[in-house]
Amino acid sequence: MNYQNPQLLLALFAIAIPIIIHLFNFRKYKTVRFSSNRFLEEIVKKRKKHSQLKNLLILLSRILAVIFLVLAFAKPYIPSTTQNTQIKDVFIYIDNSFSMDAIGTEGRLIDVAKQKAESIINTYSADYNFWLITNDFKSLHSRAFNKKEIKVFITDIQPTALFKSIEDIISRKQSLTNNANHLYLISDFQASTALSTYVNNTDSSAFYFFIPLAAQKTNNISIDSIWMNTPVYMNGEQIELSVVVQNHSNTLLKDISTILTINNKQKSQQLLNMKALEEKVISFNFICNEDEDYNGLVSIQNHPITFDNDFYFSFVLNTQTKILCINDDKHNKYIDALFNTDTNIHIYNKVAVHQLDFNQLEKYNLIILNEINNPSSGLIYNINNFVDNGGSVMLIPPANLDFEVYQDWLSSISIDYYTALDSNQYKLDKIEIKHPIFYQVFEGEISHINYPSTNTHYQFSNQNKIERHTLFTLENNDAFINQYQYKKGIIYLFSTPLNDAFTDFSKHALFVPTLLNMANLSVGKQKLYYTIGKDKYINTTKRATTNNVYHLSNNTTNIIPSVRAFSGKRILYIDNQINEAGHYKLHSAERTLQNIAFNYPYIESNTKCLTTKELASYLKKHKLYNFSIISAATDTFEQNIEQQQKGTHYWKYALLLALIFLATEIVLIKFIKP
Repeated sequence: MNYQNPQLLLALFAIAIPIIIHLFNFRKYKTVRFSSNRFLEEIVKKRKKHSQLKNLLILLSRILAVIFLVLAFAKPYIPSTTQNTQIKDVFIYIDNSFSMDAIGTEGRLIDVAKQKAESIINTYSADYNFWLITNDFKSLHSRAFNKKEIKVFITDIQPTALFKSIEDIISRKQSLTNNANHLYLISDFQASTALSTYVNNTDSSAFYFFIPLAAQKTNNISIDSIWMNTPVYMNGEQIELSVVVQNHSNTLLKDISTILTINNKQKSQQLLNMKALEEKVISFNFICNEDEDYNGLVSIQNHPITFDNDFYFSFVLNTQTKILCINDDKHNKYIDALFNTDTNIHIYNKVAVHQLDFNQLEKYNLIILNEINNPSSGLIYNINNFVDNGGSVMLIPPANLDFEVYQDWLSSISIDYYTALDSNQYKLDKIEIKHPIFYQVFEGEISHINYPSTNTHYQFSNQNKIERHTLFTLENNDAFINQYQYKKGIIYLFSTPLNDAFTDFSKHALFVPTLLNMANLSVGKQKLYYTIGKDKYINTTKRATTNNVYHLSNNTTNIIPSVRAFSGKRILYIDNQINEAGHYKLHSAERTLQNIAFNYPYIESNTKCLTTKELASYLKKHKLYNFSIISAATDTFEQNIEQQQKGTHYWKYALLLALIFLATEIVLIKFIKP
């Protein structure tokens, strides 16, 4: 216990006054004459005991009244932990994420947060430095403000799709100043974001104050993600879209309207019934047969939280696939006939391995290595780079395979290599029909298919270290065709040459859809959508027409992304300049290169927030002793802030007790008769 005026404690000697009065009763007694007092003896004895008790109570009341009156003027207090540090910097973090658009008992949470921030500022004198932090991490907020300036900036805060964890806020503060400081965090403290990273308690010169704001409970439903089940988007063919819808409430929601729109034309609509906390995957089927570029939108009808009601995506129909077949001694008539049939879909070229120009490889989507007996180190190096940068390779072994050369090559990229030649005849036994290559190839059961067979095949090592899918399996459980995901590209490894001496697969009905879909899937797909705040850059294969100047724009935004080269690809960095969900056009000069969709992050769709008890438990568990929680209750808010700054003062309680004991003395004297 400390005192603001400790010298006044000397006045406690004043308690001697009521003691002296008690010891020397100055009252004048009046003599009353009685003829006899023998009848008064018993009454006198009883009255004397009551009078002594009354006088003692009066004495005690007077002593206590003097003590507490002196303490009231001495102003006792328990100092705050922050008073031991010289504080001159005050940070205020206002959570302006979309979750703060929710309604609380005092109104919209972000408006309440602004009011609380101004109340905090009012409790400090004008000689403090004030700093503002929001989820935008604006460069405009990278300096200290005075009291008048910071109030103007607080008024201008708007909701954003970005969100930050508590650790992110602390790191931001530490990047601005290392001085001792106070940091007030005003937020709803969403469970999914606030403590998503560990809070590091290394800055002992700073004091942190959590001010949680509570929103009213709402029933929210959101679209979390989408994907295309159709591997190839072809003109006039059916495309299947899957949509993940999540009910974040504990209530059954009925007849939720879900609408699919493509290029501003409604394609389909479904009514959903969602159980409490249910996640449901729904599918839409549609056909595109007009344009090459498409903007899609899946929307639901749900209030009052609306930022996650719309989900944007963009895609393009597959264009011509560029295929290069590299042969050794002779070409393959089946492959030539297949890809030369439809020149509108495929651009097919073939070349002898000794005439190959390595610089031309990057122009192709799929490279077929057809029975190359002794691949050179130059060919191996360039094929590896081609796959690394997203290309697809179909590797068909030669009849006279050099096991050592192929083992060195394939094991260097961590995929299976050829180990031995099996001269027994086997039929194909299993097909991985769920693989995208076989999408819409089969209808119904496939148990009665007359499978192709092999007379001779190479066996694989089965020691790969990367993702592998066996497309076809032989009767003896050996793989016939394996697919490997190597870095950004794909490698298809055949176990036989595609000639009649080894297999009749080239004459089978499965040959055509298998190789065609391998070619179609080799065309790099445009990403359906990007997430604001999460995706820092976008990929594009389109070149700008004027000095590589790109523009990304919609009706309200026009930015120039920075261009960087990475592994032969053009990367466009958007540097958090996109903050509104929707469809954007990537263009150069007057030419539109492609459509790109951006969506808000869905993590804030879950409206569960940390309670004061949960926050306190976290602080205690991780021994964050320089963190405190301040109630946002309006009637005591500023008082709580001052208490955190200056400590707990007790002079008001001392004065109240002094008045109580004075009143007790009056009651004892006037109304209590012995």
